Amino acid sequence: MSTRRDEIRADKAAAAAQRREDAAAAAQVRIAEQAAAAKLRREDKAVAEQTDQKRRDDRRARIARAATWAREHVIDLLAVPVIVVPAVLAWTAMATYGKHVFGEIGVLLPMFSEGAMWFFAVATTVRARRNPGTQVAHLQAGTAIFAVIAAVLNFVHGLDMQGGGVANGAVMGLVSVAGVVAHQLVTAGPRRTRGERDEATIARQVASRERKVRRAAVRQAVAELDERGHARLVFRPGRVALDGRTLVDAVVPGLPVPAAIEHVELADEITDWLATQTGTHPLGTAALPDFAELARPYQPLAGTAPDPRVRELAEQVRDAIATGDLPARPSRRKVRAHLRIRNEMAGEVMAELTRTDDDGAAGVAA
Repeated sequence: MSTRRDEIRADKAAAAAQRREDAAAAAQVRIAEQAAAAKLRREDKAVAEQTDQKRRDDRRARIARAATWAREHVIDLLAVPVIVVPAVLAWTAMATYGKHVFGEIGVLLPMFSEGAMWFFAVATTVRARRNPGTQVAHLQAGTAIFAVIAAVLNFVHGLDMQGGGVANGAVMGLVSVAGVVAHQLVTAGPRRTRGERDEATIARQVASRERKVRRAAVRQAVAELDERGHARLVFRPGRVALDGRTLVDAVVPGLPVPAAIEHVELADEITDWLATQTGTHPLGTAALPDFAELARPYQPLAGTAPDPRVRELAEQVRDAIATGDLPARPSRRKVRAHLRIRNEMAGEVMAELTRTDDDGAAGVAA
């Protein structure tokens, strides 16, 4: 019996211990759930606070941007009534007149008379601001043309309306264009700094000079023909300066001298030296080689007539020799400097003088 009671007591003790363990485990679960719920609430609160803070920051940023924009566009804001009020008056007046002339559909008339004018005005401003320096003359012309049309239509409306007259027409015509004029004066004017305007002016001058040089190069270019008769212009590369409508060789201080110019200058120096020597040869002593031929790109063929311009320049050289502006036997470099022509043309002039001299006429040696 005692053994049975001991077993019963042991079972009861084990059951009590199990209940205590279950209760402890349940308590741990509840504690964990409460902690998780509290953590979740804290996270939700933090997210809500961050969202509210971001919303407040965005609102402050929008207000700051609006304030900055307002400070930068004070003149634009002050001009709004001056622009909007005449536009509204003219639009409603023209809608009324269009209904009187065309019927119900005539209310669309201001979409042409006022709308076209405002389209070109806004397009002028947008183009000028998005692409500074771009041409907007055609858009400004459109604004002016349709402003005149709007003014005339409103003037006719003032004359045609009941009790109207010249005064009414003048007022309505002026009001119809007052808004767009104010808009253009405020928004389409120059907004560049003095430095930017100076840079734009210099850029235009550079572009203009480049065009003049290219046109002169085209005038002096030679043509290359293929077997089918197709022509292609060939240009001589190098550094040149614009002398009137002619390109002349130029040397830029601080930059290396092109090889072609060095060769020409050396040949001219040799020619100058030979011209000071004595002998039967026109260029000096007959025993020396004809160094001037190294730099002479042109020699007229026998029986061919030279270019009339070459003849004219040769006559100018003869006149200069007669007046003492050039020596009796000038070098090609002196001829080129006196006539302010390119080296190739100077060679042609020297060749013409030599050819004329060989024919027995008055001339000089090359």
